[in-house]
Amino acid sequence: MTTDLTAWRAEDYAQVNSNQVTSALAALDLVEDTLPTTGGRLADVGCGTGEVARTLAGRGIHVDASDASRSMVDATAHACRGLDVTVSHQDADHHVLEPGAYDVVHCSWVLHWLTDLDHAVTTMAAAVRPGGALVLQWSHSRPDAPGGDVIDAFREVAARDHWRGRLTAAPLRNRQHPISRVRRIVEGAGLVPTVVDTDLWPAPAGPPDLGLVHRKLRCTGFAEQAEVLGADVDAFIDEGLRHAVATGRTDPGDARLVARRPGARDTLTP
Repeated sequence: MTTDLTAWRAEDYAQVNSNQVTSALAALDLVEDTLPTTGGRLADVGCGTGEVARTLAGRGIHVDASDASRSMVDATAHACRGLDVTVSHQDADHHVLEPGAYDVVHCSWVLHWLTDLDHAVTTMAAAVRPGGALVLQWSHSRPDAPGGDVIDAFREVAARDHWRGRLTAAPLRNRQHPISRVRRIVEGAGLVPTVVDTDLWPAPAGPPDLGLVHRKLRCTGFAEQAEVLGADVDAFIDEGLRHAVATGRTDPGDARLVARRPGARDTLTP
């Protein structure tokens, strides 16, 4: 994977991940018809602190949850104790999933950390049984947007003299995977996209709450930089946010792609 996820701490992430959990459950609602009322099986790749796994297991679904962060794996195991959930410590860049084994394979907010996108998406797609679905959500899906997205603004700040040397050990590793490329991989694996969406959030009523954005970035996207910069990471994040706002690049480029494998319970054709 492209970042040191040992720097990601579940207790920090849990404080700021409510939007991610809400969006993941909303995306999974789109494929609710693919899950049997009993005996369904779901893979949750990048399970975070386990809210999605716990919710789905509470509906009678067996969940195989995995994450690259040991802290997240431990948090998920704790959150799902007593439920039909198995938890494993796996990096999505080298993930192993049983082919054709799952009614739904779900992966939210992970792809933009991956170097080997083709392997990860192909592996997840191959694990979807006939009639099942693949649900993906990720950031930085529109690198061809004028001026780029918010991560481009942060990279420009990281290249400034007063940050460049200090961040050599912790460069910004976010990957920009275009939605068109992800779609091609999914279709090449025999799945049919049914939802391709880049408008996931309600339009903001006013300017972004930079304090909230700062907290989210500190706990998640820039956890590795915090390990290197210490308390100075706050100044780096503030400088990056100011630059993003000043240059009109506050869009994270979030995307959702849902695809189904034609088969027993589907009549879809490519």
